[in-house]
Amino acid sequence: MDRELPEEIRNEICDIVLAHPSGLGMHDLRTRQSGQIKVIQLHLSLAEAHHRVANEVEYAIMEAFPQSDVIIHRDPVGSRTECR
Repeated sequence: MDRELPEEIRNEICDIVLAHPSGLGMHDLRTRQSGQIKVIQLHLSLAEAHHRVANEVEYAIMEAFPQSDVIIHRDPVGSRTECR
């Protein structure tokens, strides 16, 4: 049965996102463990031209959690941030 990832892993995901030099905003973090796979979904606040940044963040999360399925929704700058 799927379950939410522990708080310490959710905090580590926030740290990975907020460590990116672009000063990203993030909200709506959703996680679950499905068998051996961690499913991580979040919204990033990005300027229109910075979609490359979402890929960099995705790869950083996948490096920290290799057996993960990471889904990033790109939102325009000015969206709320829940990890700051």
